[in-house]
Amino acid sequence: MQDWFNQLLGLEPSQSSTQPAPAPSRRRKITLVLSDMGVPYIPGLGKAVHSSIMIDSLEYEFGPQGIKRSNGPKSHERFAGRPEFIEMGYSMVGGTALMQRLGDDFAPNTYDLLHKNCNTFSDCALYFLVGRRMDDQYRALEKIGQTLNEYTSIVSAFFRGYKPNPRAQCFQTQCVIDSIQGAPSTGYMYSAAQSSKPALLRARTVP
Repeated sequence: MQDWFNQLLGLEPSQSSTQPAPAPSRRRKITLVLSDMGVPYIPGLGKAVHSSIMIDSLEYEFGPQGIKRSNGPKSHERFAGRPEFIEMGYSMVGGTALMQRLGDDFAPNTYDLLHKNCNTFSDCALYFLVGRRMDDQYRALEKIGQTLNEYTSIVSAFFRGYKPNPRAQCFQTQCVIDSIQGAPSTGYMYSAAQSSKPALLRARTVP
């Protein structure tokens, strides 16, 4: 009745009739995808892998161009063998929120093979999405970066042409993790059936 009366007077319809209802929040499946990079296992350091994050069917990876989104695990097609898919749980947080939260930390031209790479991003993304960290056994490249002088020959042998990126030298993964911990807008959800940790949920509606 109110809208009819407004129309009769040449007024705009009331907002209640024109604004769509907010989209209901939904949980999204989070998967860690790993591909062996072909570097021999290094005792005490682990295995060198390429990693990315899947939010439902969309992949998010970090490289020289920054955070890249693709349909399916496209970034793993350049590696031999089948990628490994590890289900990490479910999140109420979507890709839009992930890009907004980590876009500045993982900006274009800040990639470094040893100091700030795909695994660094996956580690931070997992923590933002489901409150979990990437397993330490897959972080061999970062460990090499921390003791670069000792493993210079290994780096030279397997990654010819590698040059440290000065824009990544001061990057600290833990600083990003700490900032996520302190952000009141972080929301995550994972199933107790998929983790040894208790089921955890911070309710929030996010893109």
